Amino acid sequence: MVLLVGMAVAFAAAMRLSPNAVARQRAAEAIQSAIAFAGLILVFTLGVKLATALGALDEGDLSKRASMAMLGLFFMATGNAMPKSLTPLSTLQCSGARVQAFQRFAGWTWVLCGLAFAAAWLTLPVAVAKPVSMLALASGVLLIVRQLVRLRNCAGVASLRS
Repeated sequence: MVLLVGMAVAFAAAMRLSPNAVARQRAAEAIQSAIAFAGLILVFTLGVKLATALGALDEGDLSKRASMAMLGLFFMATGNAMPKSLTPLSTLQCSGARVQAFQRFAGWTWVLCGLAFAAAWLTLPVAVAKPVSMLALASGVLLIVRQLVRLRNCAGVASLRS
């Protein structure tokens, strides 16, 4: 519940701080979907815990597996949305094509990392799923950081040419 309240506060702050109506609307939609997804994860895991406490379900590790698989789905949804939120060309310091290529790369990377993350939690034993999912996530982050550094170098070269 504290997480949801924190997200609601972030939502309110983003709405007040954004000077542009379009940017404000995008921020509102992104934060609303994140709050809804976090709520879905909490409701599901609490439902499994309640069903276990009432004796209707033999939990085992279902609650943990399901919440981690949903987190993987969240990574996939985030990756799917990344290329669709294009940066205005007027604010770019580098070529628009390179920035869009980076956004597509980052999106695909997050989708594949999320898929690997969710698949690990759904198919592997918990002791193996933890390191495998973290390895998938860390690999994706490192790949994106590598591409971001290459993109930043492009921006530095562009500013030197000016």
